[in-house]
Amino acid sequence: MSGTAPEMLILCGPSCVGKDPLLAALRRVHPELPFAQPIVHASRRPRPGERDGVDFWFRSADAIRAYDPACFFVYPLRDQWRAIDWQDVDDKLAADGRLVVQLSPLVVAPFRAHLRLAARRVTALLLQPLSVAEALAMAAHNGRSPEDVVGELMLAKQVQRAHALGQALDPATLADLRTRAAATWAEMQPRPGFDHVLVNHDAEGSPHWACTPPPGDAGATVAALARLLAGDI
Repeated sequence: MSGTAPEMLILCGPSCVGKDPLLAALRRVHPELPFAQPIVHASRRPRPGERDGVDFWFRSADAIRAYDPACFFVYPLRDQWRAIDWQDVDDKLAADGRLVVQLSPLVVAPFRAHLRLAARRVTALLLQPLSVAEALAMAAHNGRSPEDVVGELMLAKQVQRAHALGQALDPATLADLRTRAAATWAEMQPRPGFDHVLVNHDAEGSPHWACTPPPGDAGATVAALARLLAGDI
């Protein structure tokens, strides 16, 4: 896909890696690269300020699992279920010409292989909170597994984000944060279906995202994503 502007960008990465602030910064810094996003169906609880039908369609796990596979791409995400409405994808591509889809890294290959995307120009980007090499070096230095080292790093960021959002850290929320953090190592691995990998040390909660343009890794990631959407890489 190098040198070709994609119709659809699949943006993936572990929870709290910075996908949402990255897209918000891209809209501010590069208004010449407009894009739409499908409204994903999710079985998790809404966070403070999230609205049904705007941020997500919040539905039960049983309801999502019962969706017609001819109409929805349904997939598990850690202890949750998610779904993408193919009609929503088609409608927004027709109206806007460019779509960004956030997706679990574990299901990129089957999503891309779906017949509904056969004629589409699709590229997939994996966003990592640190490189695999960095994680392995940290683990070796501390005499621990990379899963544990990366999980602890991301759990701290998860808690920071929850505080910033005003989430109550009740047992259910803490259990969800631990599940997300524990999945980081598996979700940051490059695998078939990805065209690009970017390391972004400025996860959600970094003050860099509030600047226009953002400094540090946040700004470098915004610039790289803009080049990718423009077909320059």
